[in-house]
Amino acid sequence: MKEFFWAIAQRIADVGGRLYLVGGAVRDKFLGVEPKDFDYCVTGVTEEEFVSLFPEAEKSGKTFPVFRIMGVEFAFPRTEKGKVGTIEQDLYRRDLTINSMAVDVLSGELFDPFGGREDIQRRVIRATSSHFKSDPSRVYRVARFAAKYGFSIESETLKYMRELKPALPRLFPEQVFEELRKALNTQKSSVFFKVMRDTQVLDVHFKEIQALDHNFDHDMDVVDSLVGQRFETDWEATVFAGLVLYLDKSQIKELGKRISLPAKWVKAGVEAAKSLLQAQKFNELSNIDKVAFLEAVSKSAIGAKGIEAVYRASGIDIHFAHLATAMLDAVNGKTVKLPKGKEAAKILRQKREEWLAKAV
Repeated sequence: MKEFFWAIAQRIADVGGRLYLVGGAVRDKFLGVEPKDFDYCVTGVTEEEFVSLFPEAEKSGKTFPVFRIMGVEFAFPRTEKGKVGTIEQDLYRRDLTINSMAVDVLSGELFDPFGGREDIQRRVIRATSSHFKSDPSRVYRVARFAAKYGFSIESETLKYMRELKPALPRLFPEQVFEELRKALNTQKSSVFFKVMRDTQVLDVHFKEIQALDHNFDHDMDVVDSLVGQRFETDWEATVFAGLVLYLDKSQIKELGKRISLPAKWVKAGVEAAKSLLQAQKFNELSNIDKVAFLEAVSKSAIGAKGIEAVYRASGIDIHFAHLATAMLDAVNGKTVKLPKGKEAAKILRQKREEWLAKAV
């Protein structure tokens, strides 16, 4: 692929332009991370000239169009309409200094006018310019980056984040959810919420989490304990269940509606919160109540293993997933002859209670 980009860069250079690798791929290089996405910026030529060079390019977008060649995106600096922009102008409009670096594809020269490489070395997240405030979604993006990289946030950038609070309600719910989902894929997800709390923006889309008040720090410990684990069921939904473990059903559903959460996440959160009290007193429950509990967690969106992981992360020393699996395998509609009608469920639960009495 290197030869592919070199050839494109050379054709652009032949008519007086330059091709730059920009954004996350450059940042990841200096972080020692293998880049996943590659974005390119074309300077020195107009869009019309680019199309004449590459008629196979597929265009999308009107205000800030992007061209795709072999699935790779090529964009132009965002400037006044009809003007040919420079790489410096493009980098100035980007969100953070660590994302405002570019590498000339032909020469390999690094362009870093805002000190992004130094900020990576200093482990600092800093807005490239006051243009940061043009996009309120950057508030959540910065919080996520802090969680992902463990970097501190520069004071002026924190100020910009606070100033953007009135604009946050204008974000699409899907935008907020995507930042949350990515945050739950970081090594220290709690930082995402702590940054929002410290910049006084947590109550915009996550007011239920802010309302945890004195339980907030413990809730963050639960989330961090779950992050990075992998479950046989949906582990993202499992981490979310840990996040909302101390909320009630109505709060979880309201949060889910506000930021367009997947139905499975909401269901997992409601089920974990609903059974929490029983889990805390599991050893004190009667066998019939234990059977009801084991049946419920087994049918949950994240299964008995996921629910158990959430409770153990919260500090409850409990093991029931293996017991639930064994009970359902031993006593079910195939192993027990059941009559038709309403009596079947009653008899099945009774048989499971008898099995449990012998098993524990």
